[in-house]
Amino acid sequence: MSGGIPSLGPSGHIDDFTRRNLPPFEQWPELLLDRPEFTYPEYLNVAVELTDRIVEKGFGQIRLPLFRPGT
Repeated sequence: MSGGIPSLGPSGHIDDFTRRNLPPFEQWPELLLDRPEFTYPEYLNVAVELTDRIVEKGFGQIRLPLFRPGT
């Protein structure tokens, strides 16, 4: 991450405790996010990525149990 303090985009979280209590930027680790697999749009709907995109990739027929039988 170069160019100074990063811009933190808007968050969908109501509780902003963590964001308000981040350490000073000088104490952050160096984040090496310049590889193609770390390129994300400005806004990302994680629910869509974990459901619809998985089906689009051909994994829609796999049904995994969310709970063990009898629990």
